[in-house]
Amino acid sequence: MTKKVCRSRFVTRLMIVTMLLAVAGVCSVLPSFAAVEVERIEPLKKVGAKVGAITSCSKLDYSWGTSNYRAIKMLEEEFGAQVTFLDTVSMVDQAKIFKDFADADFDLMIGWGYEFLDSANIVAEAYPNKPFVITCAPHPGSSGFVSNLASMYYTEEEAGYLAGVMAARLSKTKKVGFVTGTDIPCVAKTLNAYRLGAYRTDPKMEIYWAFLGSWADVAKERELTNALIDVGVDVVFALWVGLAAADVCEERGIPLIGSQYLDEYKPDTVVAAHFEDMIASLREVYELLLRGEFEGVSYQMTMNRGITDLRVNKKLVPKVIPYEVVDELGRIREAIERGNMVIPRLIRVLPKTWPNEAVPDYESYLEPGFQPIYVYK
Repeated sequence: MTKKVCRSRFVTRLMIVTMLLAVAGVCSVLPSFAAVEVERIEPLKKVGAKVGAITSCSKLDYSWGTSNYRAIKMLEEEFGAQVTFLDTVSMVDQAKIFKDFADADFDLMIGWGYEFLDSANIVAEAYPNKPFVITCAPHPGSSGFVSNLASMYYTEEEAGYLAGVMAARLSKTKKVGFVTGTDIPCVAKTLNAYRLGAYRTDPKMEIYWAFLGSWADVAKERELTNALIDVGVDVVFALWVGLAAADVCEERGIPLIGSQYLDEYKPDTVVAAHFEDMIASLREVYELLLRGEFEGVSYQMTMNRGITDLRVNKKLVPKVIPYEVVDELGRIREAIERGNMVIPRLIRVLPKTWPNEAVPDYESYLEPGFQPIYVYK
């Protein structure tokens, strides 16, 4: 039976955040970038290094967690590392697990996600001769952060913008959706870029979004995805979640933009994948460790380096995805790679009026150190 949910009831019951709602900023402004002295970490042993990695997601999610797991397995297969991988780790357990790894004389500790920033920084300070790596945070290398903590910093907003363009081109109702885990800066960057891409493609587009509150709540993901579709959304973007969203979209005949490897799960439903090449980025940092060149900085993993992208499901071209949409995405991707187009890094979710209307304190939403440039030649 099809549920009809009025907008006010829909928002109250499911806490969907839409362009019609004001969003309170829950992410604090990041620290300013100040140079710090970087100490050299001893090179890892060539074979048999002990690596401990943790993630908030499930390794079976075909998305963020699966990517984390495949990257860690790469270290085992290519470098002979001894790897320990723990998934669905809660925030309260992060520091203890990092400390347990360090106490067990692990050679490298990895936290896959922005949410590991604080715990990694605290534990790394107690073990200054051991390298710690997280993702999605620009902070390492700046004031207040230890010199043995590095970040693989993905420019996910670039692929997020492309996802917005694609969603707008595929939508017939002019309503597109976004579902994800929690409101953290890397998610805000992607969501804001998605909104911007959709709006610049069609200013009449309405964007609805929902936060699950965690990264592994499949039941809530199903509920919220259904709710998005119930109010007229006909294209959904699932960022770093997606198993349940893919099931719902398949059942209801809605195209889904997924993350990472979700197209392997539902190849006839997932039209594209927002992708960070975690295997390539971890390989790069690991090789720096082997050569003794590792530094506690933020390693930039960008589209022009082939790390971030929106990967179109070629199987669905042109039946679902018109050739002209693929061509348009290619032109925008090339502009980003050449530096002719710069997508803003907006680390808090902007108010409902944006981007239809200018936001007076727009620059306060930008990642510190990022120049507010928007150019497309």
